[in-house]
Amino acid sequence: MIGIETSSLSGIESGRFFPSLHVLDKMSNVLDVPFVEFFNFFSVDLPQNLDEEISSIVKVQNNANKEIIYKLIKAAFTDR
Repeated sequence: MIGIETSSLSGIESGRFFPSLHVLDKMSNVLDVPFVEFFNFFSVDLPQNLDEEISSIVKVQNNANKEIIYKLIKAAFTDR
């Protein structure tokens, strides 16, 4: 349904592998769960230079990942 091997899915479930944004996007569609729900963290250590850190992470992504990042931001911060 999401186009990955069973062993890869098992690795994600057990925490041995981390899914790409592309795979998470597919999973959210199949499970009918908002993409942002995969990122509801209760405690995360934030860097002091948050703007720079976010920028450096986004800069190195390919266009497909940037599209997913955009969708995530829009879903999380747009009034419904």
